[in-house]
Amino acid sequence: MSTPFFSTDFTFGVEFEFGIRFKKGSFPDYRKLGPGQIYSLIKETLIVETGLEILTEAEIDRDSPHFSNRNEDPNKIHQQDLFNTWAIGTDATISFQAEEHADRSSMFVELEVITPVMKFGPKALKDIDKMLTAFKKHFDVVVNQSCGLHVHVGNGTKGFSFEPFQYLMATIWVFEPQIFSLLRKSRNNGHYCGSLHRRSYLGVYKFEGNLLDVLFSTSDINEVVGMFDGYDSFSYMAFKLQYLSQPFSHPIKRTIEFRSHEGIMDSETVLNWVTLVVELVSWAHKINRQDLKIFLSKHIDSKETSIEDLFKEIGFPQSTVEFYQEKTKRIRQVEKKEAEENRAIKKKKAEVKKARDAARAAGEILDSSNSSKDSSMDTLESGSFVF
Repeated sequence: MSTPFFSTDFTFGVEFEFGIRFKKGSFPDYRKLGPGQIYSLIKETLIVETGLEILTEAEIDRDSPHFSNRNEDPNKIHQQDLFNTWAIGTDATISFQAEEHADRSSMFVELEVITPVMKFGPKALKDIDKMLTAFKKHFDVVVNQSCGLHVHVGNGTKGFSFEPFQYLMATIWVFEPQIFSLLRKSRNNGHYCGSLHRRSYLGVYKFEGNLLDVLFSTSDINEVVGMFDGYDSFSYMAFKLQYLSQPFSHPIKRTIEFRSHEGIMDSETVLNWVTLVVELVSWAHKINRQDLKIFLSKHIDSKETSIEDLFKEIGFPQSTVEFYQEKTKRIRQVEKKEAEENRAIKKKKAEVKKARDAARAAGEILDSSNSSKDSSMDTLESGSFVF
């Protein structure tokens, strides 16, 4: 297998999880339509705005093996596996119940939008920006903590060579805490984005001896996948590797999936993250073994290590560093505000409960007093007293 060298040699795809709020009085009144009709109307709006090819989940399903002709070529790759158009559907992990409870006059539709397989470069990034801009122009887009942004990175349908893949995963293991520092804390070992250090076989079983020796001890791709795979069949890792296991289980999707990013529909944030993960994969294909060992040995278990050390090694421009400095500052401020609001809500609930308990206790005392009086009257009326 020829080893790709430039970042533009790699392919990628993005999965966006988000919702759209349809308010009362909007036209057309989406609240009176079924999911299939809603997806179709969204699709038509976006095609007119972007000129990009888009299919709905229902259209893709009609070409699935369940509906195929029995005389059809058994080697045919169905539309659901081609990833050659934009796709609009949904995902069962997305929920807007809290938003629906707070805004009962609106309807929230959960959406997952998937890009086609794209060659990394300006055209692909421009198409993503075009689609995100169209969504925000025509619809009331919302995201919450149930939403994620997933990026698949591959080398077409070839998969990765063993050594670059080994180098990539060794680097991700060492820098996982720093990578997570760029994201919301809720995505650090989240339910659908488990940490390598806490959920993988290597993380659970630990290791003996020199960590670098352990990270470089694998001898083929399947051993690398096995080392960093989810322990006890846990499949929702922040870095999903199963599609690279050989023999390949999927005709097109032969990728590493970066699942740790919070849901976002802001073009600048999305494009910076896509660029970061593709460039990380590309760098792992260029660095030689000895240089990587020297680099990683400086940062294993070092409390001084920061994400900027990795940025510098990969060769990111200062603008990328500054973007993530500003992003993390913004996220920490939002998280601080959310924590304060949650504390205030808990305090209010505790006060309400305390007042309710006090009122209940007072009512019981009053009831008990009234009951005693009633009992005395019953005794007098029964003539049980002796004069």
